[in-house]
Amino acid sequence: MISEEDSSLDIEIEALKAIYIHELEVSCDESKRSTFVKVSLHPATADNAEEQYVRLDLVLTIPPEYPDVLPDITIRNPRGLSDEKIAKIQEDLQDTAQENLGSPMLYQLIEVAKEHLTEENVPCCQCTICLYGFAEGDVFTKTQCYHYFHSHCLARYVRHALEQIALEEADKLSP
Repeated sequence: MISEEDSSLDIEIEALKAIYIHELEVSCDESKRSTFVKVSLHPATADNAEEQYVRLDLVLTIPPEYPDVLPDITIRNPRGLSDEKIAKIQEDLQDTAQENLGSPMLYQLIEVAKEHLTEENVPCCQCTICLYGFAEGDVFTKTQCYHYFHSHCLARYVRHALEQIALEEADKLSP
């Protein structure tokens, strides 16, 4: 027989699946009870991936006593976020979970993390070429694997690399 908590959790999970269609992954135990939820989060940019400069995976491990016991909250694979920002997100997630103890909270937790990403949508790392950080308004390039370069640094590097290739080709052709 399905307990009221399991039924409530199933409804909550189904709602999350409807909202986070492609971002959500749910794992279940042998009894088909949801045990953890993983959601890949990006800033709210109207799905414009070119403007999403930070990301993270939020993993919520759901205990059998949920929602009367807090889920374990883990941030995995953060990109473009400093350790301080990750710690702040984790702290706010714990606070939100504590405030919602006894009630369904998975959606609120996901939205808190997403709001942080939207507010902090500038990478906190350094340009790998010049080793300077990024500031609001800087023109930079993000690769698919979330490496960041100032656009002028990358252009200068590509120009230099092409010049080197041209020199090597010229050396091969000259007797």
